[in-house]
Amino acid sequence: MIKECLESVVEILCPDKKMDFSKLILSRQTITSRVDDIEKHVEDNLKSRAFELIFYAQALDEITDMADTAQLAIFIRGVDVNFKKTEELAALCPLKDTTKSRDLLEAVIEIESLFVTT
Repeated sequence: MIKECLESVVEILCPDKKMDFSKLILSRQTITSRVDDIEKHVEDNLKSRAFELIFYAQALDEITDMADTAQLAIFIRGVDVNFKKTEELAALCPLKDTTKSRDLLEAVIEIESLFVTT
């Protein structure tokens, strides 16, 4: 359905590109694979940038999503040797039962272990 809509829009806006859009593969498996590749690339990029930081800090924010699930947003902020500033969302962790300090600490330790082990 999405592909058909895209083809209709392209036919109106830029008919010379219609053949390019008709070649797009939008199957669930293809999209899932592409999203996984993008996720891996973003994660690897963040890890490599985090290892280059000479000073850094973590910022935590506990939020609740629309389904009333508590989430912990973990941000990393820092500077490298050239004073290039980095500020990125490192993780968004659902909190299982409670939002006590112990639960927040466990989530942070779990995320930090991802950066230390690889």
